[in-house]
Amino acid sequence: MQSNYFNNLSLQNPSTRLNEIFFLNETSSFKKISFDQNKIENKYPGLGSYEFFNNSLKYRVNNKTIIDLGIGLARQNSILNAAKPNYQIGFQASVEFAVTPKLDAFIYGQYFTSPINKPKDFFDPMMYRNPLFLQSEVGAGLKRKTKNVNTKFQINSIYDNNLKQFTPVNSKISIAF
Repeated sequence: MQSNYFNNLSLQNPSTRLNEIFFLNETSSFKKISFDQNKIENKYPGLGSYEFFNNSLKYRVNNKTIIDLGIGLARQNSILNAAKPNYQIGFQASVEFAVTPKLDAFIYGQYFTSPINKPKDFFDPMMYRNPLFLQSEVGAGLKRKTKNVNTKFQINSIYDNNLKQFTPVNSKISIAF
């Protein structure tokens, strides 16, 4: 039965037969998937700091669209609890679309659990709903990529786990050299 299948294929070039059998002319889905690990770190003298160790899986839908799913461990603290930082699990999802070759639009959402090393009723007023620290939030924005400078403008709303609602909208501008 298998020999009949081979006989029906083009006999001109042996590699052509393999391409037809295994569909090698199509773009492989594995070329569209990448795995990234990174560390995001911010220190605010006199306020506190955070580190986020993130693992993400990126799927390039086409030349203009990327879907990103991530999970990681966050370590953050304020000056009120500098000796014993909060450890939290973070989940992230985003969709990015290339508007032009140097300008991308994006939407994202992230969720951070309550500290896994503290009691459920733990409260740090320095970090509570503070946009300088990692928070559960949703947002959207624009990113511009140039040779030496990356700029990002975003609007977001922080999710208050205690009240089970979103706060008013914030905005952020960042410039990286």
